[in-house]
Amino acid sequence: MIRLTLNFAGRSIGNFNFDQDVISIGREPACDVQIDNIGVSRRHATIEAEDGSYYLKDLQSHNGVFVKGQKVQTHRLGKVDEFFIGKYSIEFESLTVTAPEPVPEVADVLKKDGHQDMTFRLDKSEIDRLIGASAVASTPKLSQVAPEGECWTVQLEGNYFLFGKHPRSTVKVEGLFAPMFGAVLIRSDKRFHLLNLSKRMGLKVNGEKIFEKQLEDGDVLEFGKRKFRYSLR
Repeated sequence: MIRLTLNFAGRSIGNFNFDQDVISIGREPACDVQIDNIGVSRRHATIEAEDGSYYLKDLQSHNGVFVKGQKVQTHRLGKVDEFFIGKYSIEFESLTVTAPEPVPEVADVLKKDGHQDMTFRLDKSEIDRLIGASAVASTPKLSQVAPEGECWTVQLEGNYFLFGKHPRSTVKVEGLFAPMFGAVLIRSDKRFHLLNLSKRMGLKVNGEKIFEKQLEDGDVLEFGKRKFRYSLR
């Protein structure tokens, strides 16, 4: 079973629960999720269950489907995910209980790649201290709010999240001089610590450069021209 939440201008305008293999989205009244807007194609997209996962598929729509600011044809949806159709955002949530996947050690990832552009080194004991015993807490969110047109939201369900050019990064930072590892969010009890890993990242929180900070509800993170809002709700 899955839940879809349709949002417009930051406001929820519809909630839908489905227990079927194919969910249609579009302007047509026959669609499972109808969006009555001229910018939405009659049959715009589908969500299809395949081998225990859900896939978002664009049906050759006129204006496309976007995930994290990128136009997609097919996208494997995470347990909690978000995509955009026109000016509407749709939050996806899988209500199926699955066994948790093993969490890789962030220290191992950093060490394996041998990246030299870090302002400090993290060892496993320090990571364990920051993560702590209370890894299962409420789920905060990180929402990109700038630049305009690249807005998206990620649920911070894991223990750490990387920022940079590394393939495992949650937030990809592009550019010739962008660091492989720019920053990392690490869960500590019920909150997240933000650690700056690179002198080149230009990392700021609420307009001030930081090295390490425990994030509070509503904090605004800046990575160059990108801005994100951290929230606990």
